[in-house]
Order: sequence, then C-alpha cells, then structure tokens
Amino acid sequence: MNNAILSCRKLNKRLGNTVAVDKISYEFESSHFYAIKGHHGAGKSTFLQILGLLEDSDNGSVYIDGVDVTNLPS
Repeated sequence: MNNAILSCRKLNKRLGNTVAVDKISYEFESSHFYAIKGHHGAGKSTFLQILGLLEDSDNGSVYIDGVDVTNLPS
C-alpha cells in the first residue's frame, strides 16, 4: 500500500445465492476522485457499504490509512 488512504483486498460478499462482491482488491489514493459504476444489481452499494464499514464482507480485508479495520469491535 503506497499512498492509499483506503484499500481493500479480496473482498467477497454473497447475498443469498447471489455473489454481490467477488474478489475485489483496489487502492484508493488521496487527492483523487473515483466513480463506482455498473449495471443495476451489480453490487455497487454493497461494495461501498463494506468499504464504509456499514456491512461486513464474507472474506477479505479493508484498510484505512494502512490499518486493517475489517474486524474492529462495534
């Protein structure tokens, strides 16, 4: 993780029989703008909720400023 302020590694999330997030790894750098786009039902909202720590992933990790925040207590 170089200049990443937010990053994720191998995020997975299933909603019932549907794979909403499938092995996503990405680094978001500060001072950049990002857009998340895709078809209806592609998992955009689920992905953002996981990154915002509003929802747990089934597997994978989320890092904020290099710190793994995946399993922080509520």
